Amino acid sequence: MNGIKVGEIIKVQVIGFQNYGIFIKSFDDEEYTGLIHISEISNDFVKDVTKVAHLGDILYAKVLDVEEKVKHIKLSIKATQPKMRYRSNYIKQRHNPLYKDFTSLQENLDGWIKQELKEKNRND
Repeated sequence: MNGIKVGEIIKVQVIGFQNYGIFIKSFDDEEYTGLIHISEISNDFVKDVTKVAHLGDILYAKVLDVEEKVKHIKLSIKATQPKMRYRSNYIKQRHNPLYKDFTSLQENLDGWIKQELKEKNRND
């Protein structure tokens, strides 16, 4: 094999766990082993890495760093996912009963204008 390059998305298999991350081996080149640090698993908070994957699971991850001499790789799952900077704020707002949007205004504006015009014409 020609080796693994930084920036590639590779197929890996879960071989172990620690509180701080998931240990993997490369699916295509078993000489390479590595770690997906807990901070690189998800954009959301991960409390328990064993809830994310199980032994033997196949995952796809982006290569962040390669130590060629020892065939060790550092990987990220969250780097393979689209960035959603404001996703959590959006979800919180949509489920917040105090959150207001302009839907009712848009739906009712024409009716309100017509009603006001009728009342104005009656008063003139």
